[in-house]
Amino acid sequence: MKAMEHSFQVVDRRRLHGGSRPDLMPEPEPTPSPGSYLLEKMRAYKIVLAQRGVTPSVKAVCRLVRDFYALPENGAGGNLHIVLDDGNVGFGSVEFCRREAAEAGDEVGTVLAELLLLMKESARHKVYSTWYKRTGGDDGTGGDEA
Repeated sequence: MKAMEHSFQVVDRRRLHGGSRPDLMPEPEPTPSPGSYLLEKMRAYKIVLAQRGVTPSVKAVCRLVRDFYALPENGAGGNLHIVLDDGNVGFGSVEFCRREAAEAGDEVGTVLAELLLLMKESARHKVYSTWYKRTGGDDGTGGDEA
């Protein structure tokens, strides 16, 4: 019998796993940011409000605030800290936070501030006091960090 000849090619593993041969390993799909779903939810809510000609409800905004705090960078209220954590709910404070969020590229914070600006000051105060009572004034965990 005739001996079979085998040829082996040494393959650089880096090339197989996303290196210089993109045809072998496609680039992974970009992972959406944690706030992308919340951002879309807020934008849709703003559209519904505009279509109905109504202002945001305290209950709905409290839910959005809860979700906002759940984002990794917003444990202390993020760019809306002086409104959400400190209770400065006047128009000027909320507008200041909206501008700060916009300049920082914080789309979620910007849209949340825009929703707060659609509310009367008394309703914004209810959002703050509801959130404060619910969390004990901390990041939503109900206790101090040790």
